Amino acid sequence: MPVDQRGERRKSSELLALVLGAVRAPIPSPNRIAPAVAHRADGVPEGDDWLHEIEVVGLRMMAHKRGREVYFVGVGGDDWTADLAGLAPRIADVRADEVIFDGCVVARDTTGLGEREALRSELAGVGSGLELVAFDMIYLEGWDLRAAALADRKSLLREVLQRGSAGVHYADHVVGNGPRCFETSRKLGVGGIVSKRVASRYSGDLSRDWRVIKCVRNGA
Repeated sequence: MPVDQRGERRKSSELLALVLGAVRAPIPSPNRIAPAVAHRADGVPEGDDWLHEIEVVGLRMMAHKRGREVYFVGVGGDDWTADLAGLAPRIADVRADEVIFDGCVVARDTTGLGEREALRSELAGVGSGLELVAFDMIYLEGWDLRAAALADRKSLLREVLQRGSAGVHYADHVVGNGPRCFETSRKLGVGGIVSKRVASRYSGDLSRDWRVIKCVRNGA
């Protein structure tokens, strides 16, 4: 391991030791973690104890990295590793030895047909144009982060991705101002927003601490 990467790992370990809820543990096997699922809601929560993300149009995926080995697991527990072989080298370039991301696999729309069609096209081909938008990180360098607060997990996620990786992007958020965030997203034509409690733990089931609010209602 290069000297700069050893330094980064040491820095991560020092930060993780200070995170309330972080637990020293071996990295879980790819099929042992159930993804957190957002509860469908009609109203946007208010207050600074909530953060808000734009709902990503893509394929929900858990990305597990150990050294240069990368595994992908879908929401239902299906193994997507072979299907996403074109994306794997880009995840492997993330400068962390052991990490588990939760996010969405996306394809940039360069044809004007829309993001969903672009994703279908990439999945049908070699997948070299696929990227991962990561909105959570539940394991890092020997530490299980599922019991840590979402705000701490996202802070660590941002720090890891700032080290550089062209294939993984940070899903940014806004703290508070939920109704204003929703209205701005609606005007921009975004499908919806996902509101999450800042202090929420990562629970692998349907959670009222994560809420998806659609900007366009069916039949509207």
